[in-house]
Amino acid sequence: MLALERVEIRYPQAAQLQFPTVRLNAGEHCLLLGPSGCGKTTLLHVAAGLLTPDSGSVRLGETEVTALTGAQLDRFRGRHIGIVFQRLHLIPSLTVLENLTAAQYCAGLPTDEPAARGALARVGVEHKASALPAQLSQGQAQRVAIARAIVNRPQLILTDEPTSSLDDANARLVLELLQAQAQECNAVLLVATHDARAKSAIERRIDLGTGA
Repeated sequence: MLALERVEIRYPQAAQLQFPTVRLNAGEHCLLLGPSGCGKTTLLHVAAGLLTPDSGSVRLGETEVTALTGAQLDRFRGRHIGIVFQRLHLIPSLTVLENLTAAQYCAGLPTDEPAARGALARVGVEHKASALPAQLSQGQAQRVAIARAIVNRPQLILTDEPTSSLDDANARLVLELLQAQAQECNAVLLVATHDARAKSAIERRIDLGTGA
């Protein structure tokens, strides 16, 4: 389960961001909606432990993420949280397969090439295992980023605007892939988006523009 309780972010000389309580059960999929600037990406970063809130707490399963620090937090994130950023951040000097085994290594797990190849196969890009990121199409790179996010079978998958630059057909495929891989891991899936096309794919939603 993912629980974000009374999370607030305060900026010097700027309005603070106050977020509604979020509770999602294992295997539940949810859209995080709202206009640009409402804090969708900020809340994803808080959920991932990439940003520490000024008040409130984040719990994933039995672990209070906001109580972890340093290497402990990095290790927990690598093992239990998969993230697909709007900018995919694939390591350009590593092959597709090495990008996935690097995610295993950074989580403190043994590198498991068969598991990495399996993750690539589940999103349809195993044939690109030896390619460098620059040799991928945009759609292929996004699939590799999804494979990297799920290679350690996380409890939580976070993704930021995954369909914003895609045509209708590819947007549908990416949303289907995300849901299928979250279901495979029984993971919470939280998708931050302003793309109306996502609303037909995922029923549960939290609107930061209205607080609902």
